[in-house]
Amino acid sequence: MGQYEFMAIKSRSPFTRKAEKLLEQKNYKKLKNFLKQFPPELDQAASEYNLRMLADMLDWKSLSAAFDVYLAQYDRVNLENLETACRLKVDRGEYDKAIAIADRILTDDPKNYVAVNAVYSSHAHRANWQGAYHAGKAMYDTWVDDSESKARIVEAQSKVVIACAMTARYAEGSSRWDQIKPDLKDYQYLMSSEHFAGALRCYVSIGRIDDAVDLLQGLDPIIRSHPNVQSTIPGIWFAKRDKEQTIQAYQDALDSGVDIVEVVWNRGLARLGFGDQREGFEDYEIRWKWKDFPSAKRIFSTPLWMGEDLTDKRILVWGEQGVGDQLLFLTQLPCVLNKNPKEVIVEVSQKLVPLVTRWYPEVTVRYDRADDENKDTIGMPLYDELDYNIPAGTLPLRMVEQHGKINPCTRQLRVPESAKARLYPEQIADKEILLGVSWRSHLINDARVGNYLSVDGIEKILEILPDNVGVIILQYSLADGEAERLAQFPNIFIPEQDFFENVDMNALYAGTCDFILSSGTATVQLAGIYGVPLLTWLPYGDWVTLGETKRYPWFSNMLMILGESNWDNTTMLYELIDKLKIFLRIK
Repeated sequence: MGQYEFMAIKSRSPFTRKAEKLLEQKNYKKLKNFLKQFPPELDQAASEYNLRMLADMLDWKSLSAAFDVYLAQYDRVNLENLETACRLKVDRGEYDKAIAIADRILTDDPKNYVAVNAVYSSHAHRANWQGAYHAGKAMYDTWVDDSESKARIVEAQSKVVIACAMTARYAEGSSRWDQIKPDLKDYQYLMSSEHFAGALRCYVSIGRIDDAVDLLQGLDPIIRSHPNVQSTIPGIWFAKRDKEQTIQAYQDALDSGVDIVEVVWNRGLARLGFGDQREGFEDYEIRWKWKDFPSAKRIFSTPLWMGEDLTDKRILVWGEQGVGDQLLFLTQLPCVLNKNPKEVIVEVSQKLVPLVTRWYPEVTVRYDRADDENKDTIGMPLYDELDYNIPAGTLPLRMVEQHGKINPCTRQLRVPESAKARLYPEQIADKEILLGVSWRSHLINDARVGNYLSVDGIEKILEILPDNVGVIILQYSLADGEAERLAQFPNIFIPEQDFFENVDMNALYAGTCDFILSSGTATVQLAGIYGVPLLTWLPYGDWVTLGETKRYPWFSNMLMILGESNWDNTTMLYELIDKLKIFLRIK
């Protein structure tokens, strides 16, 4: 705890003079009793002497409690005491109270440095980075027009950079750091490793690798060695596709004391991106120790399957992560089926049950019951009677252990030709070619926006298609106005079903297509399951590429276009159009 300042009590009555003397003498016991003798008109002064006494005694817990009473009892509190209370609450981790006191200060003093910092710090300490981002912006907006507050402007801007890095606002964070750079030398004392790490992460995430390298090379060795910075360095070398430097940087990060779980997880994704499947999938197993992993690890009385023979054995393969991930991992289910099991049970999201049942008719498919109550399955006969279990995301590792690499899925479903007449109006069903199109995920941030097209790009593609091509919109969760814009084209069919929920119908429509153009979403897996040729686009080094540069490794009927993380969308669009013209034989 730091030193806390209190405003001097102005009353010069005999009571306050004696209290002041007792405080100077550190006669706390006598002072505590004497404060009880203060007359009613000096109640607030008595409370303030009690605050000063507790601070002098370094009794921070009691001081915090005393401030709660003091601030609730008195409306007219001097600024120094409010600021001290604000600092104390931040230091003690009482962030809601710190923000409430800061709001009280800002009502009368909107540029108060202590208050605006307390709001930012309270959000940041709780990892509420959205709140920290807005608080940092408010700090900057408060001081930006004050020519005498240059240091505070730089400080606020640097705080926003950290928050931008933590909320995937990478383009904004990079721009704000660019504004800081001219003043960086004069205000270096304001910067910590967190600021530099945030700037590096923003640069790398939008593909400004040279800027990241320049910043890294100019760092003080002490700052560079800090775990915050060390954890960002591997991404720089990975973006430059320097495998040796990348792996060494991950080792340096581990040696620096950074969070081991997150480093190993990211190293695994990098290794997979370089094509090192065994090492990458081995690192991928760390996911269950990562606190931000989107799936909960389930608990079973049965052992994890390590590749043993399964003759006369029953095994559960349980789904994890999103719909696309579950389907991707199930491409490697043959590594289980090839072990002669008595029964294979596959649990997936409920919306996937019909599709997976048709895809793997020899297994028992049921919906995933892994909510908070059913995460621990010990004592449940439905699970205790099994012999083994394995999370779906571990199937690729078992396949690699058996065959040295994953095997592209060749198991395919087929949609009857008659389905087209049932699903589409005559003017669409009779088209010589049906082209399925899906262009984005529902989750888009600065780091991922370059991986997707907008509806503007789709319109450009539609404009080059000849009359013999019908277009089926496979995109789920159409945004406002997208359907109306696309419906203006005569050869378009937009299904009415909600593909986000009705994956089975999404798959059926995908299966009727002759060719599909899709970003790296679950539509890719649906096309693979139905054997429909597909063209997709992904950033270089995306872990699902497994080091391949042209053919999508999980299915044999797909091609990829790879680009840098800051690939210009227009360039990507026209490369896709060029490839489409070849595949669809458009002159």
